[in-house]
Amino acid sequence: MLLNFIIFFTFCENTVMKSYQCIQCGWDAKELYRDFKGGIIKIAHCVHCHEVVDKYTEYEPVIVFLDALLLKTPAYRHILVNTDYKSPWKLVIILLFCDAFTKLVEQRSARSSRVGRLEPDYVFYSALEWDLYWNIFMASAELLVFLGVVILLWIVWMKRKRKSTTLHEYQMVVRALVMSDFGKILLIPVMLWGQTYSVFYIWICHVFVLASNIQALKVVSIDCSLQFSFILVCLGYTAQWFVVSWLPAHWTDVSSSVLPFS
Repeated sequence: MLLNFIIFFTFCENTVMKSYQCIQCGWDAKELYRDFKGGIIKIAHCVHCHEVVDKYTEYEPVIVFLDALLLKTPAYRHILVNTDYKSPWKLVIILLFCDAFTKLVEQRSARSSRVGRLEPDYVFYSALEWDLYWNIFMASAELLVFLGVVILLWIVWMKRKRKSTTLHEYQMVVRALVMSDFGKILLIPVMLWGQTYSVFYIWICHVFVLASNIQALKVVSIDCSLQFSFILVCLGYTAQWFVVSWLPAHWTDVSSSVLPFS
């Protein structure tokens, strides 16, 4: 139910006409390019800054991803505003599984005497543990609390500034916060290929996700400055931490229910 709630409010189909933005100045644009048929395509230019509206339409996805890793504002505008996704709900599921697996590894490392090592066979058999499914539920609950707090504070801020908000704007903010969590995927290759577990990697991942959330919120909401976006995201994670800490210890520290061969 939590997962369905997140997916619906994040990726439900828009009822408004698709609009674009110049990735340089953020000015509204009617189109990214014009197709004159016969293989003739003209890239649109911004009427405000006179630069190309979206240069990433000609770039390979790898280049866009690398610029997103560098937290560049144009790359985030291209991904969050100027790009349509056919099956974005798959990203939500992948992020929840990555978050759940990270939690599972942390719990395993805390209970194991060999804190600095992650056995390779555990990676494959972990999908058969009940702990993994509980952590998926916890990851969904944490994401829901985070989104709820940030959206609520954002609405209060917009009402205070006496600006009306639409369903499309709500959807854009939620989509930005969810998709900017892509940094959680980066930790999985480190655990699988490195075979050495370190809390340092997880903290780097958390810091990057925090910075990515701030950048995404600033991009999709022009009324949010960098400082205010930082405050909103930090309050969201603080509320998330309080909710998780409020749960009884025997629920958060799940007892190991691994199969005999793991």
